[in-house]
Amino acid sequence: MVQKNISTCVVLSLACIAAAQSAHATGLTLTSTGIADGFSLSTFVDGFQTGSNIGPLGVTFLSNGNVMVDDFVNGGIRIFTDTDGQHAGDVSPSQTYGGNGPIGLTTLNGSVYVADRPTTVYKLNNDGSIASTITTSIAGPTGIANDGTNLFVDGNGGASGGLYMVNPTTHAVTTIANGSFDGLTVDAVAGILYAESNNHIYGYRISDFALISDTGALAGNEGLDGVAIGRGTLAGNLYINTNSGTFYQFNIATSALTLLANGGSRGDFVAVDSNGSLLITQSDRIMRLTPSAGGTFADTPEPGTFAVALGTLGALFLIRRRA
Repeated sequence: MVQKNISTCVVLSLACIAAAQSAHATGLTLTSTGIADGFSLSTFVDGFQTGSNIGPLGVTFLSNGNVMVDDFVNGGIRIFTDTDGQHAGDVSPSQTYGGNGPIGLTTLNGSVYVADRPTTVYKLNNDGSIASTITTSIAGPTGIANDGTNLFVDGNGGASGGLYMVNPTTHAVTTIANGSFDGLTVDAVAGILYAESNNHIYGYRISDFALISDTGALAGNEGLDGVAIGRGTLAGNLYINTNSGTFYQFNIATSALTLLANGGSRGDFVAVDSNGSLLITQSDRIMRLTPSAGGTFADTPEPGTFAVALGTLGALFLIRRRA
């Protein structure tokens, strides 16, 4: 009987792998396409409290290799090791800011910065305590990223929202665009800021803040959110977490949208690990998406791939504007 089951698993390998993924990772599960493309899913941390279906939001990596996470319900900052299979309840918050407070996190030159509602960006110490105030002038700060020099913060404040560049040294705030934005990522090599808004992902050239690309509306009304860039064998793709429990690959050159995982809970931000995997937030947990050998996730794609992709995106954007 055992041998027969093993043989069946060999023949139906994709189905068996999918079943194993489902058993190991409650909720978000790879599709057959995600499995065939060599991805794997595991649970990094589970057991977060949720409020309005929102759980962990900001995730960033500290200079010592540990992982800082904030959660929506109690505004707690927790520090985890970079290993799978952890439980939020086993790690006491190192700092607590109160509910609906800290949201986006990013690490710039060894220092951590947080977007904290209703209007503030703080610089944090590695235990999550406040080191200094960077600005108090952004309405509804949500996503935060950096290019190695400046911070980029979005204001998800409806009509009063916007997209901003913030100098962490001088504290100067420069407006890039008006509107309500969410997930952010930066291609520091090409000088492009990707920002999600109303199920579009827009590309802004950092040197002059020009809007140079627009994916168009994607995935219906699923609520696009966190975004990462692929490199290596994943180069030329964006990877997108959604509020609807789905996870997509978007090919920049062809505009093909591929469902890699579904069945999850609310997804918000993502964070790129130095080991090439991607941490994906869900309502009560954080999942780890690992690509096959040769593929990684990063803030910066390979320059050659970007040059081709940027030309394609620019052409598509011009076509949309002329239509």
